[in-house]
Amino acid sequence: MPWLVVRSRMFAMRMTSWRGIRFGFRKDYLGAYGALLGWMVLAVVTFGFMLPYAACKRYEFIVNRTRFGPRPLIVIRGRAVLQDRVRRRGMAFVLMFVAGLLATWLASALGA
Repeated sequence: MPWLVVRSRMFAMRMTSWRGIRFGFRKDYLGAYGALLGWMVLAVVTFGFMLPYAACKRYEFIVNRTRFGPRPLIVIRGRAVLQDRVRRRGMAFVLMFVAGLLATWLASALGA
């Protein structure tokens, strides 16, 4: 499957241009297996604990191997943005869980 992802990105970028400048994708099959399969297997083994990091590595693999003409694209803040999103969603989940516990306790205390 990573081979297919790399080949499809190469084709899609080769067929894409903006203002006459073509995009490109540098093939790296070994890196694709590491980023697309290795990190995802690790995320499954850790029961999803490493899933945000695996998603970030996949994103970095795709973007860092894409180029616009002769210039490569580079992920600068990919991991920081992803960690911020995960932190916000985690806090929202904790707040909803605590609100549910408080609502249950209040309902049992009032005899409802």
